[in-house]
Amino acid sequence: MWTTVTGVVISKGQSETCRYRFLAKTGGYAWVVTQATVIYDKQKPHSIVCVNYVIRVELTEL
Repeated sequence: MWTTVTGVVISKGQSETCRYRFLAKTGGYAWVVTQATVIYDKQKPHSIVCVNYVIRVELTEL
């Protein structure tokens, strides 16, 4: 998945992933979406900055 996202980010300058979830150590999930933007240096791609947003948390009781 990351290779595809990287290619889209470089060709378009920015991208957003679909929603995915992280499993918490104590149980439950955090639903996340990632936005990525290319940082240019001298008109060439230098790096990619990603920001992760938690959009929902599902807690489970033990």
